[in-house]
Amino acid sequence: KPGKKGGAGMAAILKEEVQKLQENETALEEMVTAAFPGMFTGLFVDRDSAEEVRTSCLSALGRVMQLHPSMFLADTYLKYLGWSLSDMAAAVRAASLSQLSAVYTAHGAAEEICRVDGKPVSGAERLLNFTRRFESRFIEMTRDVDVKVAVEAIKFIDLLHDLDLLADKAQAVSEVVRVMRNNEPSQLKALVPLVNKQMEAGAAGPPSSGKRKGKKGAAGGAASQPIVQLASYAWDTAGGEAEKMPEVCLKMALAMSDKQPLLLDWTGYTDLLLGEALDDAAEHLQGALLYLMSAGAVFVNSIKEPATPRKKRALADQDERALALSAELGRSLTELLEKYGAQREALPALLGLVGQLRLRGAQAALKGPAFGSLLEQLEACFFKHNDATSIALCAGAWSELMQQPGAPTLEEQARARFRKLSSKLVAALKPLDAHTKKKPTAPFAFDEAAIAMSRLARLVTVQPQAAAAALKPIDGLGERLVAAVEARKEQRAPADGGLVACTTLLLQLETTVLCAAFSEVYDEPSEAVLEKRDDLLLLLGRALHAPSAAVARLAAALLAWLLQSTCSIEKGSGASEEAEEAEGGTPQESREALLTWFDAQLERAAAGELEEEEEVQEQEDGGKDDGLKVAVTSGPKWLSDVVKSGLAGGVSFAAAVRLLLVHLDHLPRDYKEFAKELWGHIAKVRPHELSDRQLGVLTLSFEEDEPAVFEAVAKQVAKLPAPAGAAAKGKAGEAAQATIEAGAAWALEPGHARDRARFVEGGLAPLLALCTAKGAALIARGELSDRFGGKSATLYPRWNRELRKVAGSERGRSKGLSAASPRQAASASRSRARARVVEEEEDEDE
Repeated sequence: KPGKKGGAGMAAILKEEVQKLQENETALEEMVTAAFPGMFTGLFVDRDSAEEVRTSCLSALGRVMQLHPSMFLADTYLKYLGWSLSDMAAAVRAASLSQLSAVYTAHGAAEEICRVDGKPVSGAERLLNFTRRFESRFIEMTRDVDVKVAVEAIKFIDLLHDLDLLADKAQAVSEVVRVMRNNEPSQLKALVPLVNKQMEAGAAGPPSSGKRKGKKGAAGGAASQPIVQLASYAWDTAGGEAEKMPEVCLKMALAMSDKQPLLLDWTGYTDLLLGEALDDAAEHLQGALLYLMSAGAVFVNSIKEPATPRKKRALADQDERALALSAELGRSLTELLEKYGAQREALPALLGLVGQLRLRGAQAALKGPAFGSLLEQLEACFFKHNDATSIALCAGAWSELMQQPGAPTLEEQARARFRKLSSKLVAALKPLDAHTKKKPTAPFAFDEAAIAMSRLARLVTVQPQAAAAALKPIDGLGERLVAAVEARKEQRAPADGGLVACTTLLLQLETTVLCAAFSEVYDEPSEAVLEKRDDLLLLLGRALHAPSAAVARLAAALLAWLLQSTCSIEKGSGASEEAEEAEGGTPQESREALLTWFDAQLERAAAGELEEEEEVQEQEDGGKDDGLKVAVTSGPKWLSDVVKSGLAGGVSFAAAVRLLLVHLDHLPRDYKEFAKELWGHIAKVRPHELSDRQLGVLTLSFEEDEPAVFEAVAKQVAKLPAPAGAAAKGKAGEAAQATIEAGAAWALEPGHARDRARFVEGGLAPLLALCTAKGAALIARGELSDRFGGKSATLYPRWNRELRKVAGSERGRSKGLSAASPRQAASASRSRARARVVEEEEDEDE
């Protein structure tokens, strides 16, 4: 202490100790500085070292930076973390970002890290130069190919924003927010803090794409609101494509709703959409808001998993949001439909909201005339659009409203309105019905009728039975339309697109209604329903030969569908006598008519006469493919539809595939690819089933085709399996062996003696190439070797040549098939003698 004895001496001692410590610190720093290049740099810079080594080096460097910032928090050491941001290994890049985040979090806001010339130096000052040098790389890493690295980079940019170390905050955040275009959930969740910061700063505006209309000031004011900015982000993420908006918005709702409550603010949506702020905004921005609201509705109405203790609170909140959604939609949906129902781009989102309306939760808001007004606006929306997609969306909205439990009064009201709408659409077809009863040369606006028919056809798929009663006023219209199409050819008049559309749509409509009737009374259909089926079979069989390819192709698909859906019921008294006598009016005759048309189409395709036409509208009934064992999706669309539906409808597999194989060599490449895929699906069954189908194709072609055609079909049967892999080859070999044995038994029947050699040589011999060597050796040892070898070998030269070729390897391994015991040799000799006697007797009988 000053003034005390010995005080000066103690001060000197302390000063000396401090000096020694400083000298030791300096020495240690010099030692670390000298050792660092040899120990750390050597391992780290060597790119041939394992990524685990580089990751460990970075972790160690990050730890010492946090523990000793005065020495290590310097550009000399920070640069290694910066260089690692460009490492080829994603794990190393992630480790570098992780250590930088830890260092910046620990010291970025520190007021003093060290002293230079007696002045304190803050953490931000020590990190500023490094940050400026690598800032562009930090932003670039938010778009890294590895999602985990990109998420770490987004979080790091947010940290730099909070520490005020970014050169231009607004520019940096704007660049990072563009990552939303990736639509990756983990990235969207990480972006929420930056999005919030940008919205708070009011830096975002509507995207540059799309045209504005009206005053720019009003649009700009709306765009500054946070929820509109989120919609703008979603539109930009979707690249300005309305088709991508549902997926983009749903991912945003799933990833960001927990931290961004505006996404589920239903009142905020409707207030903005129904107010005046958006009246002068671009249509795409209005649509984006509707898509965002619709995605949030899907999110809160999604199927919930059983609650666990941890999830109970979250599920309770979600239920509360769902109830609030239904209540708000009940109050506002009518006005939304009235205001935005004519916008084509916004229609999917708007009708999506109709689908998310839960009548049970909105009963209070839909009391009295409110629900009737909603249905009236939905009906008006149905008539505002003419394209098939919009019509389908409107029909889907009606379907959703009529299939909700918990509100029987509202549900019945929706069904009654639906029946009135069906009757109104049928009434719109009365001019067409009246025209078809006049002379076919009279002019008529078929295009308008086609639009009405399209609406009715789509609406019928929603509730076929409910709409069936409304169709009675246009009974017989289908037959008259097909006659009108046929008359065009007789008059040598060009095809009328509207007439063709009306015809195809009405055929589809009638098939949909009939199949629905069968599905409801499948076990015991009434006489009237069966008679209607037979009449429709007759009409579709007639339409197969229509001069319009669009009508014929759709008729083929509908005929196959009808056969599948209605003709598996065996009821002898069901068909009317008139229909049974008419060509194509019974199930069996319809199947034959379908195969005849199929053959003619393949002949035209092989000759290059089949013109490519626009796809006709097809039925989209979910039960169309029920029970199919063959699922083929590629190849020509019409061919795929007809074959797979025809097979399910009772058309013989052998008959359909035989026709395809007959023409295969001359068909275009896509038809050949279709045949390979079809056979590939068939080949997935068990070997004995594949054998049955192979034999069915061969025997049918043998009985129906000329010898040259039969040989071509047999060649294709042997080529099509083309198995890959040992297991597949073994399976194909088993099937081929079974086919050969069954085919030989068929050929050896007494009635086939005259053409036996042709069947064996042309049909069975090619299949020997698919057999395994062991299987061929078994055939060579068995009875078939005696029947088709020996004295008869001259009749079956190809058989014996192929058998020797395939069985040769097995024979070589076993040192010849003749290496048998004396008892086995004597038994084989007796078997061959008996076989020759039987064969001679059969020949004499022939």
